[in-house]
Parts: sequence; structure tokens; C-alpha cells
Amino acid sequence: MKIVIVDIDKSMRTVLRTICEAEGHEVVAEFGDGYVLLDYVMNHHPDVVCLDFNLPGQDGLELLVEMDTAVNHVGVIMMTGSDDPELKGHAADLGATGFIHKPFERAQVIDELKAMDKTRRIPIRASALPSSTTEHPAIPQSRTLTPLLDLQLRLNVLLRRPEKESFLQRLAELDREMIEHIDADSDRVLLTLIDHSSTELHQYSSTHSLLVMVLCQMSKTLIAAGEDQIHRAMRLAALTMNISIIDLQDELSQQLTPLSPDQKERIVSHAAESENSLRSSLGCTEPLWLESVKRHHDAIPGALSERTPAQRIARLIQRADLFAARISPRKTRPAMSAATAAQVAYLGEDGKPDEAGAALIKAIGIYPPGCWVGLGSGELAIVLRRGSKAHCPVVVAFFGLDGMPLPTPRVRDTESERYNIRASLPPGKIKFRPNLATLLNMI
Repeated sequence: MKIVIVDIDKSMRTVLRTICEAEGHEVVAEFGDGYVLLDYVMNHHPDVVCLDFNLPGQDGLELLVEMDTAVNHVGVIMMTGSDDPELKGHAADLGATGFIHKPFERAQVIDELKAMDKTRRIPIRASALPSSTTEHPAIPQSRTLTPLLDLQLRLNVLLRRPEKESFLQRLAELDREMIEHIDADSDRVLLTLIDHSSTELHQYSSTHSLLVMVLCQMSKTLIAAGEDQIHRAMRLAALTMNISIIDLQDELSQQLTPLSPDQKERIVSHAAESENSLRSSLGCTEPLWLESVKRHHDAIPGALSERTPAQRIARLIQRADLFAARISPRKTRPAMSAATAAQVAYLGEDGKPDEAGAALIKAIGIYPPGCWVGLGSGELAIVLRRGSKAHCPVVVAFFGLDGMPLPTPRVRDTESERYNIRASLPPGKIKFRPNLATLLNMI
């Protein structure tokens, strides 16, 4: 078997390599952390990953979720010095096939490798997790998982570790796949990304960029009707606008202290830095894409008719950026309701309705899929699909007037007076959330 070893302790990696090779296996890679693991597994297809629980950055359980999401051909043997059965149980639920206790005993390692060689993988996927609430706080429950969140993981890897030789091609492939999803069912896409953005801090930056790209694509006629190349530049600009600060954005989503002077400076300069990185380091030569990235933080209200295509793209991205940021939580603040976020995007810096913001809200609705609302009946419901009217989407009620879960979720007609929408709710008000897979099955 081809084996990858991931352990912060080099001596442990050496011991394990020696045992594996003595049994006739090939150790194809070693890593002291998990930063490049997913990318390596997706590109080199090893048979087994021996993965330590305790790693810098993402821990072993988070990496296990990512691998179980993105690939299903690799077996995972978790390594730990802990005797905690609950920890092992979480890992098994998430797809781990075997366990090795540290310090290594040769006989145990050999037994685990033999068992893996026979079965290669028993597919206990993340979708087998309970549909109620997350049992392990480090594991994002919504990764139960959809192709869209697989794309989010791929975008995260691509933006964090861009390689000039393959960056443009991989980004183009990701863009093409996203368009296929949007064209097939844009409500399903919105439901997935808005639900995920409004509840998870994990890998905030890549999720944010993907949502902004979708919002812009759904409002694309504002930029230019029928101009595929212009729309493509718009999407690629949205995906890469924050490439220079992706690590900082993820850090800030978890940060409890005020911004440092250095962090403030990086935020102010990131649009120009992202444009420079794309042009100088990653081989981008498309002027419209580059200028749109460079201008995407310009705060210039007013009509779009006299603006260049790049300026129109930048304005739409800026409005979508505001909306997506407001529905996402931080450690220092909860996520806003979708209606509040929509108002932020709708009103320009001068306090007047903004043309790009208005086009965005018209495209996704006042209550877009994935947001929570209060109904005239007193029930709490989540939006599944946009309706024929911007304020009357298709919803499914999960909680009754008493705040208790309904025995069976009920689809409600929000055009009727009894079930019309009375309030847009911030996601933090919902204490027990339905599993994303459950919601997608209702569409």
C-alpha cells in the first residue's frame, strides 16, 4: 500500500516509516502538519493516511472531515496517545478505519495495516452523523456533505497554496463546476452556502468568496446582458479578491481582540495586493479581472451607467461582499439576519438606494434560501426556495409557537395571512438547527 504519515514528531514519523517499509509498504510522503495534506491526497491518491490527532493549525479530526468530504478512496488510521474512547468514537463516526496508540507497538501497527489492506476502507461517511446537533464542537455539522462544500474545500486549498503552473486551470475548472450547480438549481446553491456561512467560522474566507461569486452571478444582468467573458471575469474576481489575506480573514473571524495596526494596514491594502499577486505571481493577464479585484473595495455610490465594466463589476462585488459578511458570525459578534444584511447592501454610502445593491436583493429575494424567519402563526421556519414574490418564499417550519420542535417539519405558504413572514431572524436565535442534508432533501 502507498502510505502517507502525518505527525508533528519527526521521530514518530521515522519509527512508523520503518515499520511500514519493513512490511513491504511504500511511504510516499511525510508531513509535520496538515496544511498540504488534502491537496496531496486529492492529487496523488495514496491508499492510507496515518494521521495524528494533535497537529498545529487544523487538528486531526478536522482533517479527517475534509478528507471524508473530498475523497472516498483513502483509508485513515488515526494515531493518538489518548485512551479516551469518546475521542476515538468521534473519529470512527467521521470515517476513521483504524487506530494506533502512541508510543507505537510494532505488533499493533502491523495488525492495523493488515486489516486496512484487507478492507482498504469501510465507508462511514460524514452523512451518517446524527441529524440533530453537532456532537463534537470542532467538527462543522454542515459538512455532511454536498458537492458545493467539496468545491469550497477545493477553493480553500487553491487560494491558500496557489501554484503558478496550475492555478489558472484549476480555478477555471472550479468556476465551470460552480456554474453547472447554479444553472441546475440556484436555490439549492444559496441554501447550502447561506446556511453554511451563517453558522460556521471554519474556513470563513473561502466560503465567503464562493458566496460572493454566486451572488454576483445571480445578479449578472446588471453588469452586461449576454456578455459571457465579462461575467466570467466578474466570477473570477469574486473568487480571488481576497487571495492576499485569506489567512488573515480566517484569523480575524476567530479573533477576540481589536485589530492591530498591521492587520488594519493589510485590510486597507489587500485589494491592490491581491491584484498584484494574481498578475505578478500567478500568471493572470486579463485586465478586466485584475482591475475588478483592485477596485472591489472602492466605496463610491451613484449610478452605474457611466462606469466602466470593471467599475460596475467592482461595485456589485462590493455590495455582495457586504451582504455575505453581515450574515456570517464572528467570535466578537453574531451573524445578522438576512433582512438586515440586505438593507446594508441596498443602501449606499450616501444613505440612498444603491443600484447594484438593489439588483442583488431583487435577484436573491428579501428572504433568500438558508435564512430563518418568524411566521404569523408564531412558528419559526427556514427558507427553502425563493417564491414568485420577493417577500413570499417557500419555507418549512421547524418550531412551533411554544418554541418546541414540531413533530414533523411543515411547508408553509407565506402568501397566506396566517403564515406570512413577520420577522427575519438572525441564525443565532435558532438553538437547534436541522442538518443541511435534511434541508436539501426537502427541496
